[in-house]
Amino acid sequence: MKFRFVICLVHVIFLNAYGQLTLEDIFLSSKYREKHPENLRFMKDDSFYTVQEGNSVLKKETLTGKVVDTLITKTDTLNRGKFNFFDYNLSPNENYLVLSGNKVSIYRRSFLADILIYNLKDKTFRRMLLPDKTSDKVGNVEISPDEKKVSFTYQNNLYVLDLSSNETEQVTHDGTKNFIINGSADWVYEEEFEFTKAYEWSNNSKMLAFLKFDESRVPDYNMQKWMGLYPENYVYKYPKAGEINAKVSLHVFNLERKVTNTILTDSLNCYYLPRFRWAGKSNRILFFSLNRQQTNLTIQQYNPDLDKKFNILFKQFPNSIELDKELFYSERLNTLFISGKVVNENGLYSIKCDNNAAFKKLINYNDLEIDYWDENKQSLFFNAPDQSPEERALFRLNLKSNKTEKLSINSGTHNISVSTRGNFYIVAKSASGQPSSFTLFDGKTNKKLRVLEDNRILKSNIENLHLPVQSFTSFKTSEGYNLNGWIIKPPTFDSTQKYPLIMFVYGGPGSQMVKNAWGGSYYLWHQFLASKGFIVACFDGRGTGGKQVAFRNITYGKLGELETKDQIEVARHLAKFSYIDSTQIGIWGWSFGGYLSTNSLLRGAEIFKAAIAVAPVTSWRFYDTIYSERYLGLPTDNAVGYDNNSPVMYADKLKGKYLLIHGTSDDNVHIQNTFAMQEALIRAGKEFETFIYPNKNHGISGGNTRYHLYSKMLEFWNRNLK
Repeated sequence: MKFRFVICLVHVIFLNAYGQLTLEDIFLSSKYREKHPENLRFMKDDSFYTVQEGNSVLKKETLTGKVVDTLITKTDTLNRGKFNFFDYNLSPNENYLVLSGNKVSIYRRSFLADILIYNLKDKTFRRMLLPDKTSDKVGNVEISPDEKKVSFTYQNNLYVLDLSSNETEQVTHDGTKNFIINGSADWVYEEEFEFTKAYEWSNNSKMLAFLKFDESRVPDYNMQKWMGLYPENYVYKYPKAGEINAKVSLHVFNLERKVTNTILTDSLNCYYLPRFRWAGKSNRILFFSLNRQQTNLTIQQYNPDLDKKFNILFKQFPNSIELDKELFYSERLNTLFISGKVVNENGLYSIKCDNNAAFKKLINYNDLEIDYWDENKQSLFFNAPDQSPEERALFRLNLKSNKTEKLSINSGTHNISVSTRGNFYIVAKSASGQPSSFTLFDGKTNKKLRVLEDNRILKSNIENLHLPVQSFTSFKTSEGYNLNGWIIKPPTFDSTQKYPLIMFVYGGPGSQMVKNAWGGSYYLWHQFLASKGFIVACFDGRGTGGKQVAFRNITYGKLGELETKDQIEVARHLAKFSYIDSTQIGIWGWSFGGYLSTNSLLRGAEIFKAAIAVAPVTSWRFYDTIYSERYLGLPTDNAVGYDNNSPVMYADKLKGKYLLIHGTSDDNVHIQNTFAMQEALIRAGKEFETFIYPNKNHGISGGNTRYHLYSKMLEFWNRNLK
């Protein structure tokens, strides 16, 4: 009896400690919010950097972190009008601060803002205003390399402000909402090619290269916003799979001659223009183009002085390709560097920017990502899985010596930021249950110099919760594929008892949910579920990242088929564990994960009892061109791939409990997907639950929203999984 009393007492103490984790703390407070050096930017002389702390932008000594100057405070800007800046940028020669305030978001990455330019030499302010305007917000602001001009976009046109004369020059005149866009990306380029500013200054400040989007023939999407007495119609251009995209062209404006040249790119293999940049100090523009199916890559260069275009490389691939986040170019070597995903291979490659160039493989790593090219030291920084797919390490390849060195030591996930001259680098390192630490290293010796932020308070708060270990595991499927996963068990886990299981899934191409990294609110939410008596598990199926390119590309043309099979087989595998109740298994996911959780419930009805789908795609015919066609081709060429794996087609198979959640202002995965699923389930005579968040986008956040959302999901699990 005494022994049993001690055991019970230990359980009570443990539960009390664990019980400190609440949904309020996760989603309504900053108690578990990770800190990081805010807007840290190395200066030209990388002995110094600037950083935003509290109400000020500070200049600090890199080695010591000592403040050597306060560049600006929010008190200064508020005295110049209601200007509470949220971001800043230093001009190329560091004579100006460009301050952005009063942000108004457009889409996921793009925004408009009030702009204040602060002269660091004479301590004067200049408010960015258009002629005859007083308060219009602008976008994509950038000071020219010679610091004589400021470029920006306004109402779909590109402008240049002369800082000495204060005169504004309008570079383009045909910009019109939902018709022509100059210098900014349209919705689908911003979302899928991941950039918003669609123009670049030449190094000599004499020319601007920019993209023009003619979206006049792109179909409209009408999204109602419920704000006042009558709903407001918000109309924007959204090309769904198989529909017309914007016609995109590349142009060069010469500021001295006032002439705009058009680079002819109108061909089948130049359907998309997703990357371009000036080649160092030369008057050449390097640009990538793709055919619509994204299986043909063309690399070209354009000389505006000669008004001539030259081919560097053309390559066809059996599957679609994906691009690096930017073009990494060496002026000294006249060479581009790309990761293997660009060429459907593993490793790291170089391309000499000459006619009839070829890919040269430099090194072989799975799922490699380029971080930085150091022109001075002729070195490439990159990250890649190390030892196992869930670990991600940092490496540096020296092209002079052809030697690769590993920069990170401990296990976990690492990200790097390299200083302007390569004398320093900052490593952000995290691991499961361990928030990020930011550490400064010597770029020559790799010696640890000092810690910039260790999130000590957050780590202490996490440690005080005594959370169960997020254990990593793997499972070999019946088809011989090794799937990596993690499992979280309740804090008072007893192997002689049976527990309900909740699986979490995302599963989109190249994604990776199984990483030895700090998972933020997702991690804490799953720990919270474990505290309520659920076992929580996640497995990355076929098509996800961290492995060889063949594992990633296997889902091409049949998106959703193999991924769903894998989640069902994982559930069957876990159901065999003695401590899991095989009759009480649920699955949930968001976006692509909502698509897979829905498919898994319908097509795995014998194993899944319940599912939650947040903002799910329910038919790839409803989703955008660039993403859908990248993995499925065109609907006219692959109707089977689009329809055979749409959950709408399997509504009659619903047996378990199903909760659909969506925001009405989701400009990414339209609520049309949820309405189509509802309609199919109603036709099939199936009961289900839906919860709609008015005026919320794909992230379903803001104010009390996230807390409400996760409370709703908790109530669903408590009610449907015993």
